[in-house]
Amino acid sequence: MTRAPLRISNRDARRLWLDGQGLAETPTGKLDLNALIKRLGFVQLDTIQIVSRAHHHILWSRNQNYREPMLNRHMADHRKVFEHFTHDASVLPMDFYPMWQRQFRRLEAKVRKWEWHRGMLDADGRNSIKTRIREEGPLCTKAFDSKVQG
Repeated sequence: MTRAPLRISNRDARRLWLDGQGLAETPTGKLDLNALIKRLGFVQLDTIQIVSRAHHHILWSRNQNYREPMLNRHMADHRKVFEHFTHDASVLPMDFYPMWQRQFRRLEAKVRKWEWHRGMLDADGRNSIKTRIREEGPLCTKAFDSKVQG
């Protein structure tokens, strides 16, 4: 038996999408940061900053009682979320941590197998970089000769 495809109006599709992204409700009221992040599944951390870093925009747009220091406290002090890579650096609800154990084991095995970063510089090379940073302070990659021969 063949079923007819589900048809919904653009208006209803828009409402479903906005609700699924946590954007359908008025962005005010009591803030439950943990529930908000859990509903989203994760929040991608982003270094792009015009007014504020993008992940703060994501959280604030869903509840305007959110303030930037809250996410760091939520992770560092309250330990309600953990940082890991989904497809980019993200914070995920601690409730999801047990489900990530398999991924952690796979990544650990992969790193042990490749150990690609070990062959880039010997101990003397790494120590010379650390010495420069200690003496000169933070440096850009342009401050180092990074041309690869061959």
